[in-house]
Amino acid sequence: MTESVAVIDKGDRTNPLAMEMAQCIIENGRSELLESYPVPLYEGEAADEANRSGNPKTFAEKLTVELLEKHQELSESCKPQ
Repeated sequence: MTESVAVIDKGDRTNPLAMEMAQCIIENGRSELLESYPVPLYEGEAADEANRSGNPKTFAEKLTVELLEKHQELSESCKPQ
């Protein structure tokens, strides 16, 4: 089970409401999700030790279209032919 919210900067083609939508999902959807899947992901959230990830990761580099494409290429290259 994973949860993701991302806003990709597409320059002039970026939807101005994209960040607002992502923020709405985080603020209004998280409390209910935390009831059944209590894993803290965002600043200010907490959970007991039993519900913490054993291998948390954070990334210094922001997700860009180019980085996403590199990840997609890597994913595709790993699939059996």
